[in-house]
Amino acid sequence: MLDSNTTQALLLSYVAALGTTVGGGIILAFPRLNFEQLGILAGLAAGLMLSMIFFELIPEALESISFNLTNACFFGGILFFAAIVRMVPEQNLELLVSSRGGKAGKGKLSKEYRKILLSGVVTAFGITLHNFPEGLAIFLAAKKSTKLGLTLTAAMTLHNLPEGVAVALPIYFATKSRWQALKVCFLSGLAEPLAVVFAAFFFPASVSKTAVDAMLAGVAGIMAFLVFYELLPLAVKHSGFDRAVFSIFSGMAVMSCLLSAADGMLGGLH
Repeated sequence: MLDSNTTQALLLSYVAALGTTVGGGIILAFPRLNFEQLGILAGLAAGLMLSMIFFELIPEALESISFNLTNACFFGGILFFAAIVRMVPEQNLELLVSSRGGKAGKGKLSKEYRKILLSGVVTAFGITLHNFPEGLAIFLAAKKSTKLGLTLTAAMTLHNLPEGVAVALPIYFATKSRWQALKVCFLSGLAEPLAVVFAAFFFPASVSKTAVDAMLAGVAGIMAFLVFYELLPLAVKHSGFDRAVFSIFSGMAVMSCLLSAADGMLGGLH
């Protein structure tokens, strides 16, 4: 039987996982999606995560554990996620973009489609692995507090939208099947609730507050890596420097408002 915190984390992880499916749905509804809009979306997600890191996760950790331990856990999270990315690199969409409108021969085009399909499958596999530690992050955040669980879920859901686009676009372009693209997006997102179930069985129920805060400092490192390695380059590349900066600060402002509203609502319940 799952306790209330784990049940809450499981529900939140399903919400975050749906971000990947919704991202895929955007491609199915608008197969010629403006890549500038994708860049702005990535910038907003980056801003949400930066606010979570600097206004919530790191301050929470510093209140409970030492500065040195917080630093160690933060950079440990960065190294951990960098290792995952190194083992299963995500494929970019350059091949797809360059293939749209090309005038290659039929045999060459068929070969390009196979490459694009492989790109989509590898991307989906990579994102599935990436989603697992994100599910663990939601589990830890919900265990810490409802506010932290909700706000982290909001950030992760928006972050998953571009990932869904990255999965669905090559799958749909290669197979011409909306169902296949959406199915792959949905399955790759399920790694997040699977991670919550994994954590519920293997994490001790009485894990200390200090241990949770140390792990959340590691989560901050994971999120920082996602921001600087994936989201910021995507935002600048597709929306331009000025729009990327504006969308990042807009995301930070939105998350700050969400944190403030969550404080007010949850404070009124006590």
